[in-house]
Amino acid sequence: TDKREAVWLADVEGLKQHEVAKRMGLSVSGAKSRIQRGRRELRALLEKCCEVETDGRGNAVSWRPNNERCCDSC
Repeated sequence: TDKREAVWLADVEGLKQHEVAKRMGLSVSGAKSRIQRGRRELRALLEKCCEVETDGRGNAVSWRPNNERCCDSC
């Protein structure tokens, strides 16, 4: 999806938001919105299966699977 691509470009490839916008043919605000929504959705998916520890800024610093497996990808 577009959100997946936006998060991948920003967080894995390390592109700046304006670079993501250019690559995807979006406005900067459009790219920023997709990145933020994609990150929220990814976090929600991870938290269904894993306990995620964050730092003071809300960045994930570690994770561990929950005792109950809720998905096949864990």
